[in-house]
Parts: sequence; C-alpha cells; structure tokens
Amino acid sequence: MFKKIAKLRVVGSQTAEFKFYQIEGEPSVIGHPATEANKPYLNAVLAGGRAVLRRMRKRKLSPEALQESREQDFVLYPKHVLVGFGTPPERDDGTPAVAEDMEAFLRALPVEMFDEMRAFFGDPDSFRAENELSTEDAEELSGNS
Repeated sequence: MFKKIAKLRVVGSQTAEFKFYQIEGEPSVIGHPATEANKPYLNAVLAGGRAVLRRMRKRKLSPEALQESREQDFVLYPKHVLVGFGTPPERDDGTPAVAEDMEAFLRALPVEMFDEMRAFFGDPDSFRAENELSTEDAEELSGNS
C-alpha cells in the first residue's frame, strides 16, 4: 500500500562513498550505514559502549566521552562500516594504502574530518537514491509553469 515509502528504507548492505576533498588526491572510503540498519555495527556499539551510552543518557557529555566514542569508532568502522578505500590515500612511502591501513588512516585524520565522515555514514540519507524531480516539479521550480 505504501511502496513509495518502503523504497526509502535503508538496509545494512547498502554502500556509499565518502570523499576527503581536503586531502591531496581526494582519497575516499566506501562503507555501509553506521545506523540501526547495520546490525553488526549496532551490536558492537551497544556491547562496547555501555559506559558512553550511560553518560549520554545522564547528559554528562564531556570531551572525554566524545573521545571515547571516537576511539570506539576507530576500531569499529574498519570492522563493521567501511568496506575499503574507493580512492586510497598515499602512505608516507608514496604507495597506496590497503584495507589493513584503514584504522591507521582514520586515526591520522584531523578530528573534524573523522567526525564529518562519521556523520555521513550515520546519516540514512547518504544511502538513499536521490529523489528525482518530476518534469512538472522541475518546470515549476524554474518558473516555466
């Protein structure tokens, strides 16, 4: 009855690519949603982050709690979210990074870039096909109606 709405559902097997435009060569990572749709990730977060979750529930966010959450994701993202590099970054020796380098790459990122990437993979809209405008809607927006 609501097939159009059902198409918006995000599933854990979907992938999206995140580009680091600020880094030379624009490396990218490909990953699954870091949401409830990704059951292995969700279970790992719940199992390993009970203390962080308790503090968040009590509204006791602190720089330490945020760093603890990042530390958890440095480990969990390569295991449960990221499937590999789209465009690999260069290692210090000039060779392209490989999957085994993922955690080291994430830890090398400035905090803001890491958090931006986490926000991307944590946003279900990153995994939804863009809604195409109907011809009628496009004409209305362009002022041709």
